[in-house]
Amino acid sequence: MSSGNIIEQGLVNKILYLLRLSFKPLCVCLCLFYLYGIFYLLLLPDEERPEDSKPAWCEEYHPNLTYSECADVAGG
Repeated sequence: MSSGNIIEQGLVNKILYLLRLSFKPLCVCLCLFYLYGIFYLLLLPDEERPEDSKPAWCEEYHPNLTYSECADVAGG
């Protein structure tokens, strides 16, 4: 065996070791990111339905109209 071959194998082994060493934290970070996404979607507050915001919109923009008149202006 030549010394060049031994040095090359040692270099390859070191590179493989570094790749294995960096792969584990990458997997852990990816798992934590997915867990964060799942919890974000589960705990995300529901958006208000458009029907719920009509009374507030009517009171703010058309206080002098009745609710049915304001609903006509609002589009439904």
